Amino acid sequence: EVIAEYATLRECLMRLWEREPVAPRRLAELRLFNHAIDKAVAESVSRYVHARDRALQALDRVSTAAFESKDVDDFLGRLLRVLVETTPAIDTAAILMREGECLRVRAVVGVGHESVLDMSLAVGEGSAARVAVERRPVVLCAKSDTPNSLLEKLGIKVLCSVPLVDDGHVIGMALMGSRSAHEFSEQDERLLAAI
Repeated sequence: EVIAEYATLRECLMRLWEREPVAPRRLAELRLFNHAIDKAVAESVSRYVHARDRALQALDRVSTAAFESKDVDDFLGRLLRVLVETTPAIDTAAILMREGECLRVRAVVGVGHESVLDMSLAVGEGSAARVAVERRPVVLCAKSDTPNSLLEKLGIKVLCSVPLVDDGHVIGMALMGSRSAHEFSEQDERLLAAI
């Protein structure tokens, strides 16, 4: 998308410059403009390749964790460590599994994890637990109009909750939080969903 937008920008400016007489100064400006566009395109491609490689590396590590894990809880912990280690914006992550009408923390890594190890939520209770009812990701920001005591307690600025669905049934949710970032990139959210 970025490359297509730069191509459109370049085409529009070229058409404008075609209407005017070409002066040596204009040629220097054109070279400088083309250099800036080419540099921006190269940076966009580099960011895309880096994000893709990071996602592939994370998925490879998830596969390895699945084979090396002793049980489900060990696997969930390894899974979260992969997420935190491969996504710089994420400081903390948790997986809550459904037990009847409650979601209970089964694995957690990162800051403040001691205070949430025994936590459970009723399905639909609180903003983050809405994912079990709505079956879609929910992003909460500490700056939002709706205060969230859990975010404030842990010092988390942004929290993303993603439903875990098996055979059409919500079996839990995955959370990722950040104390440094004010929002997650679309790539970060996609990586969480993929993992």
